[in-house]
Amino acid sequence: MRRRHRRLRVGSSGSVRFATLLVREAWQSSLQRPLRLVLTALGVAVGIGSLVATVGLSSTASVQVSSAFNALLATEVGVGGSAGTVVFPAGASHRVDDLPGVVASAVWCTVSTNATFALSRHTLGVNPVTGELAAVEPEFVTADDLAVSGAPLSSQYTNIMAADIGLGLARQLGIGQKDIPVTLLADGQVITVVGVITSSPVDPALLDTLVVPLAAAKQVWSTSSMRDQTMVIRTRPGAAQVVAGEAPVATDPVNSGNYTATAPPDPRQLRTQVETSVEELFIVLAAVALVVSAFGIANTMLVSVIERRSEIGLRRAVGALRRDIVAQFLLESGLTGLAGGVAGSCLGIFTVMAVSVARTWTPVMPVGIVAAAPGLGMLTGMIAGMYPSVRAASVQPIEALRDQ
Repeated sequence: MRRRHRRLRVGSSGSVRFATLLVREAWQSSLQRPLRLVLTALGVAVGIGSLVATVGLSSTASVQVSSAFNALLATEVGVGGSAGTVVFPAGASHRVDDLPGVVASAVWCTVSTNATFALSRHTLGVNPVTGELAAVEPEFVTADDLAVSGAPLSSQYTNIMAADIGLGLARQLGIGQKDIPVTLLADGQVITVVGVITSSPVDPALLDTLVVPLAAAKQVWSTSSMRDQTMVIRTRPGAAQVVAGEAPVATDPVNSGNYTATAPPDPRQLRTQVETSVEELFIVLAAVALVVSAFGIANTMLVSVIERRSEIGLRRAVGALRRDIVAQFLLESGLTGLAGGVAGSCLGIFTVMAVSVARTWTPVMPVGIVAAAPGLGMLTGMIAGMYPSVRAASVQPIEALRDQ
């Protein structure tokens, strides 16, 4: 038993020495053509780098997407008619305001989608500007998250023909923020503009719209479009789904079935869907890059086999087995992939860091993908080197030495 144990130990030590010698031989053979090694490994580096950067940027951006979505779209609920047009009953928005989680609510409607605007009657027929005219309740600025320079419409303008004008429409009329307040004509009606809507993240079309108080508009206009009203509700983060369920009853306790509330999807679910779609797209692109690089490694190894036929024949002649030749060429292709994997991992990390710094984000890099990247590169190289390795092992010693 002792003698057998010693033989096993000697055999194991010899195998380790042989494996070490094989790895050293494979690495030295690769270094004999450094430019070819660099160019071949570069293809693997691009594929691995794309994969690492994709996962890293997705993880980094997820926090930013979530916070931006929660701060804006995830806090807005819309209420409309369940069967076509609807006119909200008096006090509907006030009842909705009493719901827990509601910041502000307001009813609004379109007066005209093609209203005519002019600064005076002299220019009305000469060079008129057309745009949208909308009527809103006082809390609309807060409910729709508008930024207004000057005086936003509030309860003090409920029955006064005042208006806030979108920045785009103001520029068409030649109105600057320093000109506020200013008087203009909207479909022949004299209106005093008291504020300029400078930002409308939820509905950018409001930048080309003149917004007037709903109560005052009812006294002047009576169009069919004003009978198609909508309520917009701004909620606190996380309250949108609950408010949407209670808003129809609060709007009209008697005829709540006439109203339908629309809440945004769960931000976590939407974020997951967006992340998954983006990750799938870029992972496919990274996989394509890896396949292309694998073909590059295979082509390089085939060329190497042709160039080294005499060396292979000599190794076979002095006693090298087929499996030894296969192992050497597999190691060479694997080491090439390993070098590309390490370089690609560094490239992906650098990309994530650069984008995060440019966007002022906090970089998030999953440790798993960084640790697995070199191994994935080596695996790609070894898979690509299978056929060239078998091709090298099939070289007959006599034929190779005769060619030499």
